[in-house]
Amino acid sequence: MGKMHFQAKGTKPSYKRENRRLKRDLERVQQERDIRAKSCGHLFAGSQMRYQFIEQHKQEFPIVVMCRVLDVSESGFYAWRKRPPCQHQREDAQLDIRDSTGIERSSGQIRQPAPACSRCVIGARASGA
Repeated sequence: MGKMHFQAKGTKPSYKRENRRLKRDLERVQQERDIRAKSCGHLFAGSQMRYQFIEQHKQEFPIVVMCRVLDVSESGFYAWRKRPPCQHQREDAQLDIRDSTGIERSSGQIRQPAPACSRCVIGARASGA
């Protein structure tokens, strides 16, 4: 009979470890790709916009990964969350100019929200929207 290879208890063959590592890497790369696709223009915006993006998508992606992809620190994001809203944000909240349908209350005109970036416009044209 041929040689029998016995594996020590508690150890896994190296190909299984490598397979697990590759699956983790693939998941990480896919998350990063999805974050970049959704963030669109946020990669080129200031930290404030990046933090807002992270806040809006924290249920969808891990905060750690979004901070790494958007090139901001986790501590900066958490510090931003603790800050009180600035004067401009408080005024916007009080005015509440638009409702969720996009109708401006003061004039009754319907306005389409501006796209976030040119890639979004190109994608909308290509999809027929």
